[in-house]
This record gives sequence, C-alpha cells and structure tokens, in this order.
Amino acid sequence: MSHSSRLALTVSTLIAAFLLPVVAAAAEQCPQVVDRWPAGPADAVFTRTGRAYFGSGTVLTIGDVSVPSSPVVLGEIDLGLLIHDVVVDGQDAFVAAGNMVAEPGTVFWLDVTDPAAPVVVAAWQTPLPARSIAVGDEVLFTGLVDPIDPGHGMILEIEPGASPSSPPRITSVEIAGWPERLKVAEETLWVAELGTGARGFDVAEQGQLVELIHLSGNVRDLDAVDELLYLAEWRDDDPDVLRILDVADPSQPVALSEYRADKLRKVRIVGPTAYLASSPVESSIRLELVDVSDPSDPRREDVLSLGSLRGEAFLHDLAVANRIVCISNSRGGPWLVEDPPTGEPRLVGSFSTPGVTEAAALSGELLAVAGGESGLLLFDLAGAHGLVPLTLPEAVGGFAKDVAIAGDVAYVASWRDGVVVLDLTDSRAPVEIARVATDGPCYRVVLDGDHLYATLATGPYVSTAIFDVSDPAAPSQVSELQGGVLAVAEGYAYSDWSDWAGRCALATWDVSDPQQPAAQPSRINFFGGCDRCGLPWPDYPRSYELQPHRAISGLTLAGGRGWVSLGAGGLHLLDMSDPASPDVVAALAGLACGTSATAADRDAAYVATAAPSGLLRVVVSPDGGLRETGFIELPGYPADAVLAGTIIYTADLTAGVSALDIAACHGPLRPTGRRTP
Repeated sequence: MSHSSRLALTVSTLIAAFLLPVVAAAAEQCPQVVDRWPAGPADAVFTRTGRAYFGSGTVLTIGDVSVPSSPVVLGEIDLGLLIHDVVVDGQDAFVAAGNMVAEPGTVFWLDVTDPAAPVVVAAWQTPLPARSIAVGDEVLFTGLVDPIDPGHGMILEIEPGASPSSPPRITSVEIAGWPERLKVAEETLWVAELGTGARGFDVAEQGQLVELIHLSGNVRDLDAVDELLYLAEWRDDDPDVLRILDVADPSQPVALSEYRADKLRKVRIVGPTAYLASSPVESSIRLELVDVSDPSDPRREDVLSLGSLRGEAFLHDLAVANRIVCISNSRGGPWLVEDPPTGEPRLVGSFSTPGVTEAAALSGELLAVAGGESGLLLFDLAGAHGLVPLTLPEAVGGFAKDVAIAGDVAYVASWRDGVVVLDLTDSRAPVEIARVATDGPCYRVVLDGDHLYATLATGPYVSTAIFDVSDPAAPSQVSELQGGVLAVAEGYAYSDWSDWAGRCALATWDVSDPQQPAAQPSRINFFGGCDRCGLPWPDYPRSYELQPHRAISGLTLAGGRGWVSLGAGGLHLLDMSDPASPDVVAALAGLACGTSATAADRDAAYVATAAPSGLLRVVVSPDGGLRETGFIELPGYPADAVLAGTIIYTADLTAGVSALDIAACHGPLRPTGRRTP
C-alpha cells in the first residue's frame, strides 16, 4: 500500500478540538474583497521526474520540466491561502498553507492525476498557519507556526478516519520554535525547528509522537536519508556548516563530519550528492554540490552562483529530481538548474511568474503595479470582469520597485537601472522612451506636475533626486533633497528622515522652486515605532523585507489631511492647513504589527497591515480622534494601496493584487474573527 492510498479513500475534517470555524466573506465585512489576481513569487517547490509543483502566491502551479530550458505550466488552482510547502505522493499532492496571521491555516489534499485540472479532495483546517508537511505511513504530518511568537510551534499527525463521514484522529505536540521542515526517515520524524535546533520523534506507532532527541543550534533546514541526518546550521562565532550525523539510534546521534557553508539555508540529499543552497551575501543565492558518498569526509564537487545586480533574490525553497534542481525565490517562478553527469551545473530556464508586487498607481481605467523581476504589470479595469491582467509582448520597466503615472506616461523606479520612462499609449505594448541612471538604487518615485522625485538608497541614509520631466522622453536632474520623499503637494515635499537607530521623522521642504529647494526643512515631526514590529523571521530574509531599515511606512495626503503610517507606531493624522508646518492632531496606536501604507479620503483611511495581514479602516470621530471601524484579512502582506471611487487596489507583495469595495462601510464594525495584536 502506498503512503497515500488510504488517504485517497477519505474526505475528512479535523476533530473539533483543532477545527476552527471558517469565517466566510460576509456581506457585512468592510472593506469587502471583490476580486483578486493571486499570483506571486514562488515559495514552496517540489519536484519529481518531469514535473515541478510550486506555490505562486496562493496559486498551486504544476509545470512540465522535462525540457528544463523551456518549462511549461500545465495547470493551476487558487487555494486562497499562501502556499508554504508541497509534497506529492503518487497522484496526490499535499499542501501546507496559511496567511501569516494568528488565524487558521489549512492542509489541502489534491488529486493531480490530470495536471491540467488539479482537484481539491479535502481541506483540513488547522489552528495556526501550516508551514511544513510530510507524508508518513498512512498519515500526514504538518508543522504549524505562530506568526506573532517565533518561540511557539506545533506538530500535528493527521490519521484520516475509515470513511468520509468519520473524523480523523489527531495527535499534536507543541515545540519551542517554528517547524520549518519535516522529513520522515524510517520510523523517525525529523523537524527543523527554525533557529533553535532539530527534534526527532518516534512515529512507529500512530497517534504517539514520542520525542527522542532535541539537538540545539541555529538550524535552518535538514534532510534525512536512511540512517543519516544532515543539518544546515548557522553559528555566531564559527563558520556556518552542514552537520552530518549517524542516527542509526535516533536518540543518540553520533557526529560524523562538518562541511563549511556560509549562510546555508537549504539542504537536499539525492544519492551520493548533497545539494546546498545558501545566501553567503545578502540578496544572493549560491548552489553548491557536495559529494557525501563518504559521510565522514564530504567534498565539494561544483558550485554555481546565482542572482542579479538588477535586484534582490531571496532564497525560498529547494527541490531536486532527475538531476534537475528547482530553486524558488522572491524574484518570480522557480529557477531550473541542470546538473549533468559530466560538466558543471548551469541555469537553463525558469518559470515566468510574477515577483514581488509592492507598489501600485492608477491612470483612468489602467492599474499599474511594480512587479519586481517581472517589471511593470498592467491591469485593465474597464470591463465588467474586474482585474484583467494584460499580456505584454515582453517585460518592461526593469526590476520594478515603484511606479508613478501621468496620463499615458509611466515612471518606474527600476532599482539599479534608475528611472525607466514608458509610453503607455498602447497599454498592451508599452514602449520605453527614456532611461535615467541614478547615483544609487532607485526604489520610490513621486510625481508632481512636471517634476519627478526619485528616492535613492545611496548609503546608510537615503536621498531624493529631482528631475524635470516636462519632456518625458528627456528627463534631466535639476536638484536633490535629503531623505526619501513620500509625497509632494502645494509646493512642499515631505520626506522620511528616519535613521538606523529607530528614531523617525517627517521633514517638510519648500520645493516651490524644484530647481532650488530649501536647504533646511521648515518643519520636522518626530515619531516613534518606525520599525516593523520585529516580525518573527529572525535572520530569515523574505521577499517582504526589501527595506530593512526603520522608516516611515507611508504618507497619504487627502482633503487637507495627512495620514502617516509608522510600522509598529500606528497611524498619525496631520492637519495640513498650513502645508509648511503640518501638525499631528490625532493618533491611533497598537493597530497591528507592520502598518505599511494607506489609501485615504478626507475622513477615512484604509491601512495596510502585516500582522495580521490585511486592510484596516480608520475614521475620524466627531471629536477629532481616530477609531477602527473595519478589518479584512488579505494574503501576501499588502504593501501599497490606492483608492479610486469606492474601490481600493492593494499590491499584496507575495500574493498579487486585490480589489476591495468600500461602499458597504457605513458604520462601526469589528468583523468576527478579527484578532487584535
């Protein structure tokens, strides 16, 4: 009997102790999601001969990699939650999923017999987001994480019942960290407990998770084959290593050897070869092949450096099958590396899926989204079908970090390519009409009339270059400002003056003559709480950590008011009646961890938050104070929000774009299921 044959007989749900009620998208929710484009950079990836299975945002994608230089997508299915791990056994795929909020996750079981039409057979809800998964002997194991507490995780053993109507048998155990990876070897379940060590559980008897051993250390990943355990371990004072242990007796591991591998993040063992994926330099990826045929004496075979000067490439996952290595990362779909029997490994292809979506801009019925490696993504909003992505002949805009639009012209912050100017007269075939090199990586653009303010990461602090774009085809720099400009209005620019020590400030500059801006700000407002709440991904770079310094998250000007979002510091309301000297008139603290941006009109702001991940409505009370009146969860960490009429569009970092209707926002509301951090 195959591992999954018994699973294939049942459609069950978790017992009541672990089943949390599903809160449907009720009509009373405010705001309310009306459409989603759910794609994003690949996280989890699993391979077998000729096939790759990976998560693209909330979409499970099945690809044909039999010709790795020309991979083809065979089928897709939107599961509605961020996909974190995938395991395929026979014709069954098992997916660990969950938006990274303190809310339920889900383990999905899918029939992938027809890769063009995967079908959900069952969906088991879990009390916390499901991060990892493994298939045992007629049971499933899944690792759950607490997004608010990196020191809290859980392992579930799910044994389906004898019939579709009978509940499964659940065994659970709590652990002191996040279960980043699970691997069953013989009768032992090995758990990589992110940052705190590795644990081994005896799973010979179903329903009994008996802990055998806890190996302390800053463990990032593991693999286990036969009677050997391989640990990817980071060390503070010593070199990072691949540790190889003899676990013939899992309760008494014997150290065999250590192999140096700086910032080793992933390890997979196939035959006599260890495939190691590391990030020795920030935003880079390195693939190393190590001969472990003699586990007491590992030796390097080959090494391949991957990445690009165009932008960040954060490593997500690693899978190997039939000498094809799949590396999922923050820049889009998995990279495919061929490991030929003779010759060196080489990058031969990749799947074309969107990268990070972190900024948006509107022009009439056209929505433009900065899509990282994918360049500028364009959506037609004119029809009755909501978000309609436009298929472009080729990627445009370089590594797109931000976008501003005036009429038919788009200005793209293109990271190391500077500012790219596109003519969108034919939105299905944008034309690059200018490219301006900048002194540092460009990650934000703000447009005010005939002048463009481009924020540059030039060192420990940022600066803003001011360009005359009266002729969009020939931009010319006319001056610069200190800090990163967030907004410009009525002859004043408002820049982020945050520093690395955690103090943040909003500086007001007179730019009535952009060619000769004021040498000193006319007003500086100081705030606290500009960090990102210490979100629990210690030393674990992800695609949503693109600006690691503490900074003001966003500023929106509307109706004579300014809304300042501050990461952990909540939301502050500015009176802009004197634009040279804005005053803070109200604040709302403790909204959530990681407020990132706002869309606003005069009396209400819609605040993007990271933990919990979603959009929060805040209104101005009759007494001038601020109060929350609604919240809706979103996948993928909304990083930007723009308002058009009653529709808000959010760029959801790792999960594409959402459209939300605020027409139902009539009165105070705190939806069921909202958890206040």
